[in-house]
Amino acid sequence: MTTETVLPREIESATDHEESLWKGKPKLVPFVLSRYLTGLVLLLLVGAWLFTGRIVPTGYEKTAGLGLWLALFPLGIFFWTLIRRGVVCKKTRYTCSNNSITLKSGFRHLETRRIAFEEIEDVNVTVNNIEKMCGVGTISFYSGNTQLEEGNTIKIYDYWEAVPDPYKVFEKVKLLMLDATINHASPIDTP
Repeated sequence: MTTETVLPREIESATDHEESLWKGKPKLVPFVLSRYLTGLVLLLLVGAWLFTGRIVPTGYEKTAGLGLWLALFPLGIFFWTLIRRGVVCKKTRYTCSNNSITLKSGFRHLETRRIAFEEIEDVNVTVNNIEKMCGVGTISFYSGNTQLEEGNTIKIYDYWEAVPDPYKVFEKVKLLMLDATINHASPIDTP
């Protein structure tokens, strides 16, 4: 059963007058694989180990059952994370309105994160090799959230992952942010 997180009243009222100007969802393959490339390499290495163990006799054939289970355990975890990531991809939605961006995502229940343009301090586009081959990219938004880890302050970003045509979407978001800034400027601030 899928449940959707109910937005607080102040967020709902803020979105009543907003117009959705862009909606998108991530592409499945780059969304799933871009984070797990090292796991894919590990999968290939374990597969090669299992394959060569069956062809070349090692003298440990009686204990091969334990080795097989030890190899299959990380493979099972890897496949579970891929399946989980695929389910999250199918439920993920990105929206850009005239005042904010929204990210809906989740595994067992949807979480909605809305960030007003006034809160966004930085917007970036990154495209890794897998995303480049699939024609997608990641747009990251920094809204001032930080975390203290071992005495270092780390910025926490919100991400739109595996977005088709990331540079066009990035430009559109930046223009909408600029329009929102100009429209919300007070008369004192304008010359």
